[in-house]
Amino acid sequence: MNKINEKIDLFILGLFTFIFLVVGLVMLNINDSIKMNTFVMFGLMFFILMVTYLSSIQLGLIMSSITVFIYASYILYNNISYGIKVSLTSYIWIVGIPIATIITGNINKNIHELQKLNMKLTQEYKDLVSIDSETGLRNLKIFYNDVNKEISKAKRYNSKFSLMIIKLPYYYYLKKILGQTQTNEVMRNISNSITSFTRNEDIRYSLERDKIGILMPNTGNDGAQVVKERIKNEIRKLNLKLSDDGKSVNIDIKIAHLEYKSSMGDSIGFKNVVEEELQYDV
Repeated sequence: MNKINEKIDLFILGLFTFIFLVVGLVMLNINDSIKMNTFVMFGLMFFILMVTYLSSIQLGLIMSSITVFIYASYILYNNISYGIKVSLTSYIWIVGIPIATIITGNINKNIHELQKLNMKLTQEYKDLVSIDSETGLRNLKIFYNDVNKEISKAKRYNSKFSLMIIKLPYYYYLKKILGQTQTNEVMRNISNSITSFTRNEDIRYSLERDKIGILMPNTGNDGAQVVKERIKNEIRKLNLKLSDDGKSVNIDIKIAHLEYKSSMGDSIGFKNVVEEELQYDV
């Protein structure tokens, strides 16, 4: 990336230097008879540079070639027909427009490479990040990986583990009332409540915007039920706090949990089975 940045800096510096030289040489050689020609050529050059920067170097070179051909034909016609001497300014335009186009095209090319690289790095960063920024919990990708590990352990050592899923049924309705910022704060409060009532070895995940998962190693249904009741009580306290703060909303959550059985399949199948249980929590 540093090399591309250096190239862009060099090309921009080269473009400004080149334009300075072109303008300087033209101004030194200008006279009243070619003022209009100079104005037209300046306009055409900047138009070609804008098109090149916004599209591609190929289109810019095609336009500059056509412009140079027409201009060269024009001055050659005047030279042959009327004996008008070809000035230094004319040669500057013939050489200068293609060079400026090439410099601008290379700036455009390197900027596009930087943008592609930035998009690639951004996507790679998202793939590598394992923590949800809103809740501070691990993400879905890590969840599936961890559950599969627990399944393998359960099958190998005949151990047990449970999965709990907590859903905020009216998440999107809540977001309309409180706004995204306060809704995120509510989700963080729920996340903190979950953290305080689970063990250090229990792993918490953000499955979706409105769902939180808890992987409980060495825990059966009875232990998970105790945790469920504690979380429910804490949410009731959170509702009271919101009411005291003047917010006329009621946070309702659904909690389902199951101890893993071999008939439930892999991590995806197990998660789906637990999610189906959410409808029975009233």
